[in-house]
Formats: sequence, C-alpha cells, structure tokens
Amino acid sequence: MKPTYGRVSRFGLMAYASSLDVIGCFGSSVYDVAILLQVISGHDRLDATSSKREVPDFANKLASIDNLDSKPLKGLRVGLIQETIGERVDAGVIQVVQSAASHLEQLGCVLSEISLPTFSLGLPAYYILASSEASSNLSRYDGIRYGKQVEAGELGALYGNSRGNGFGAEVKMRILMGTYALSAGYYDAYYKNAQQVRTLIKKCFKDAMKDNDILISPAAPSAAYKIGEKTDDPLAMYAGDIMTVNVNLAGLPALVVPCGYVDGGPSGLPVGLQMIAAPFREEELLKVGHIFEQTRRCFRFAPIS
Repeated sequence: MKPTYGRVSRFGLMAYASSLDVIGCFGSSVYDVAILLQVISGHDRLDATSSKREVPDFANKLASIDNLDSKPLKGLRVGLIQETIGERVDAGVIQVVQSAASHLEQLGCVLSEISLPTFSLGLPAYYILASSEASSNLSRYDGIRYGKQVEAGELGALYGNSRGNGFGAEVKMRILMGTYALSAGYYDAYYKNAQQVRTLIKKCFKDAMKDNDILISPAAPSAAYKIGEKTDDPLAMYAGDIMTVNVNLAGLPALVVPCGYVDGGPSGLPVGLQMIAAPFREEELLKVGHIFEQTRRCFRFAPIS
C-alpha cells in the first residue's frame, strides 16, 4: 500500500524526491498491511509535511469472510481507467484485470469505464520532477558534509574521489538528468512544464473521484519479467512505472493486490490490481482489498481470516 502523501512521517528517510516520497507497506495479506499502516501513521512534529488527521483503526474494521453477505460491496462505484487497458498493455494483463473487475461487480460494485486524458503524461512528468528533486536532495552527499569521505593529498583529488562515491550508475544518471532539467535555459521547458502537467493530473483525478469511490487499473503494463531481463533497456524499465507514477504525482493512496496469473494457473506470472482512492481514504481501500482477497476463490494469496 502507498498511503496518501502526509499520512506517514518521512522523518529519518533519506530524501529522493521530497514532494513524491511516501513510506508504504508490504504484507502477505491486506490485513497485515492494515496492522502495519496503523502503527506507522500519524502526525510527527519532526516532519512538517505529516498530516494531523486522526488515524482510523484500519485492521479492526476489516470484516471476516464469515460475516460477509452475498453483496458485501453493494453500491460501491468503481471506475476502470480506460487508458490502462489499451495499447502498450499486454493482452494477458488486460484479460486478468477485466476478470478482476467482473469479480468486483459480482460483489455488488457498480462498474464503469472512465477516461483520464492526462494519464499518458504522468510518466515523463514524473521522471523530470523526481530527477530534479533528486539532483537537489542528493547534492549534499559530496563526501565532505555527508556521505563517505576518501583520503586525498589535495583538494582536487578529494573532490574527484569523494563526490558520487557510493552512488550507482542509475542514481548518477538521474542526478545528471535532474541537473540538466534545472539548468538555465531548460528550467521552463522541462521542470516548469512538468509541474503544470502535475496540476492537470491532480485535477483529472479529482474530477474522476466525484463519480467514483475507487479507481482500478493494472499495477504494471506487463507481468513480472525475469531478473536482469530489462537491465540493458532502461527506457523499458521506466515505462513499467506508467500505472503507478500518476498516483504519486497526485499524492493519492493506492493499494495493489494480486488478482490472477498470465499464462494460466499458479505456474504463470502474477498480475497485480491497483486500487486508487481519494486522499486519506485508505480505510476504504483496505476494506475493498480485504474483501476482494478473501472472495477471489480461483487462487489463494493469503489465509482466510
């Protein structure tokens, strides 16, 4: 689960992109995630961006399967994002997600397809903004004030050997991308435009939430690929984030649950279903995700509780 921006304190986190960084939860079940989120949420006086909203008792509000009626999600309005089940998305992923959407209908949800016209703009905007903020945040790790310092006989060697020491190739590449986007002559063309796109994406989500309680999409455009398969193709790996970066740009909460397999059966590759809600509606996401997890009987990811 990725909570709403501000739900969980970022104090103590090594900043990557300050306006995007969110501490989330992994768990073997939605119930486990609810317990963890309950513990780490809440206001922190050491983090000015943390919210003062009251934290609900997430776990205790998740119903046991024995207490569910035949339509436990009756009346819940669910919007399937059209742009996430179209071109550049594997046919197997689309099939699994549509099957999961049908299951939500069987649970009583009112399902409709919705369009987010700005959805495709999220990926380029995200990488410009994230790289720019990373360039600023990570510049402090110069081997003198922060980071690992190496021994050197003179100042030039100290700079040359210390700066960037400990950063991998991917981190260095993002710092360089961000520095370029923030440089004189390119700031308006890249960073400023990306911020304007971010505003449009937020508005698009806000409008969609007026008619829907949650939005759903695949968690990625393809099933999991083999370790190292895309290492030599960074653009393909970046494109794999297209389903999730919009949620980060808008600061919304999202929950991903396993929903099926590509190529059939547990021997195939798993597909995730992403559920998105309005700000600070994690409680609703956990409820829907828990019921989906408990009633999706074609496979088991977590024990019945």
